[in-house]
Amino acid sequence: MVRSEELKKIIALCDFVVSSDETKTDWTTDFALFGYALCKLDAYLKEDRYYMFLKSFCDRHIKEKPYLDNIDCAAPSLVVYEMYKRTGNDEYLSLVKSVLSFLERQSKTSGDAVNRFKGSMLRAYYTENLIPCAYLSYIRAKDLNDEDALRQAIRLPKIYADYLMDKKDDLFGHSYWPDAKIRLPFGRNYTGRDNALALFALTLIAEGEDYIHKDINGLIIRLTTSFFKYRNVDGSYNWLFKNKRRSETTGFITGGKSVYLGSGSPKSEEIGGIETSNLPITHSEGRAPKDAAIAAYYAACCLKNSAAGIIDEGYAQAGKDAFLNALNSLVNESGAIYLPDVSRKVFLQNIMPNLFSKINAKTRNSLYGAAGLVFAALEYDKRSGL
Repeated sequence: MVRSEELKKIIALCDFVVSSDETKTDWTTDFALFGYALCKLDAYLKEDRYYMFLKSFCDRHIKEKPYLDNIDCAAPSLVVYEMYKRTGNDEYLSLVKSVLSFLERQSKTSGDAVNRFKGSMLRAYYTENLIPCAYLSYIRAKDLNDEDALRQAIRLPKIYADYLMDKKDDLFGHSYWPDAKIRLPFGRNYTGRDNALALFALTLIAEGEDYIHKDINGLIIRLTTSFFKYRNVDGSYNWLFKNKRRSETTGFITGGKSVYLGSGSPKSEEIGGIETSNLPITHSEGRAPKDAAIAAYYAACCLKNSAAGIIDEGYAQAGKDAFLNALNSLVNESGAIYLPDVSRKVFLQNIMPNLFSKINAKTRNSLYGAAGLVFAALEYDKRSGL
């Protein structure tokens, strides 16, 4: 197949990450995203370019048998499941089934959202657990033709949104603690990572169901629209979304779809029943560090969901801008390719985000960040005529 220059850069990044001694193939959510992205990239290229790397990961954890102590430990089974479909290896399927059984047995909190912690009196919902909880439950339901399980998988995004999505800002917090009835971070602060992964999880499920579920489509519309309010003028996004001042650039919901209006000065007229001057600030350069991974995941979702007709086609341009901004942040140091502008995941950011924004640490070649770039590149390449 003819490969665009953008796709060639992403392949070069993945080749380097896969070959690097620094790359850890641990049983983590970040590797789950990267491994899943490589599976999708192989399928798109119609190659087995990353087959041995992915097989090595699966074989390692077949032998080591991952310890399942919280919901984060479920996500890597996405990679194992994709490799089971490629190989037919029953040991891979057995490992996936053990993870699915863990999810099924896992203690539940009110509203049927799966508790993050195993065998603990401590109860919490985490936004990033939408991927292992909702999407893995969805896969299990589809493959087993279990209608009851499918209904539960489709309900989970709304349940999580009820607890974690702010009703005014239409953004997801990091976690909700039902016993204390608090959502972190405190105040009107939200992390880009949480909202990027929430939108990605919703998109995975919606795509799998051919976008037939209005509740999930509605969450995609709300989150896409709110996410865009925090766009910087160059198409980038910061790791922290703060909601205090008025908007200069935004999207709106009109006729059931999100409408991209582009950048510009504040407008006072009403569009779709929402007055622009009452919306939060964007163009927030300098308020928190930029994060290329957040732009990449948002790009992938905008491009995919606009192609499906769930959000306005104008968001495809917003997705393209976000992807190219993230892509341009790649650094090539004599053949060593790095994605440097990704914030390190630290729990401190979820308690004291304002302080953390001043001491925010960056990591090079975060697997979560590289995965986001792959997902975005695939959608961009499919729509290369944009």
